[in-house]
Amino acid sequence: MAKKAIGNPLEQAIVSGTIGKKSEPVEEQAAEAVSTPVRKVGRKPSKKDRVQHTIYLPPVLSKWIKIESYEQGREISDVVADAILLYKEQQDTANKL
Repeated sequence: MAKKAIGNPLEQAIVSGTIGKKSEPVEEQAAEAVSTPVRKVGRKPSKKDRVQHTIYLPPVLSKWIKIESYEQGREISDVVADAILLYKEQQDTANKL
């Protein structure tokens, strides 16, 4: 009996937004090939450059941020930090008016 390929469980978790869920047959997984993201070159922020915060997101935003960060080849923290910086700039501009 031939062994069946199980695919990459981490990629499946990112795409589906769930961990431990029954997966589709291997034939369906192969048809939905996921491209491997290319990591950006540069200095990765260290723990000294960051402060940990716990936030709670609605499921729709949680799934979106996982997929978006995966597609961009970035960490979720970096995508969220960019969003917060944009929000801060918008608030600073609004307060000056």
